[in-house]
Amino acid sequence: MISHNPWTRFFGLSLLFFAAALIIGILIDAVALCLLITALGFLFWNYYHFYTLDSWLRKSRKTAPPEAPGIWGNLFDHIHYLRQRDKQRSSNLANLLKRFKASAIALPDAVISINSPGEIEWWNEKATNLLGLLWPQDKGQRIDNLIRHPEFANYFRDGGHSDPICIVSPVNEDIRLEVRIVEYGKNQRLIIARDISESERLQQMRKDFVANVSH
Repeated sequence: MISHNPWTRFFGLSLLFFAAALIIGILIDAVALCLLITALGFLFWNYYHFYTLDSWLRKSRKTAPPEAPGIWGNLFDHIHYLRQRDKQRSSNLANLLKRFKASAIALPDAVISINSPGEIEWWNEKATNLLGLLWPQDKGQRIDNLIRHPEFANYFRDGGHSDPICIVSPVNEDIRLEVRIVEYGKNQRLIIARDISESERLQQMRKDFVANVSH
């Protein structure tokens, strides 16, 4: 168990041992020798636990902390606690990432994750269908090198992403895409592309119908 202030006990015991060594040295008329032996023993004790700590840290995180007295036991327990907490946080982050990817896969729109330099980190299957991204060769490529539509390149580089743009799909000229860039995290971006071909056809049909009726 981790005590709240192990240093008080550590320094207290250290002073006690050296005081005992001093008294014994005075009694046998060998003060320097007794203090030297105590200091070497104290040094060896700490070096031994340094070695134990190093050996334990090199092992699997599942390994229980070594048994040790005093401040070293507190140190081992505290490191073990931090490692377990880090393991739990990593597990939570991995589960969150899995849920995000599962949600993105289920979306009807293309979703692409872009890092700060504009390199592709991840995309869903819809992005393959609508934008032609291929795994794994396109991972790490700049998105503006793969989607070469001039309007998209300007939109991507300008930084003003309040409004979406419409471009032709690079894999099918009959497909019109509404593309929006959403910023999140630290300089991370999501590119979301939606197939609006059908809605545009319906809108054009309504316009044609109204025009024909008006004549």
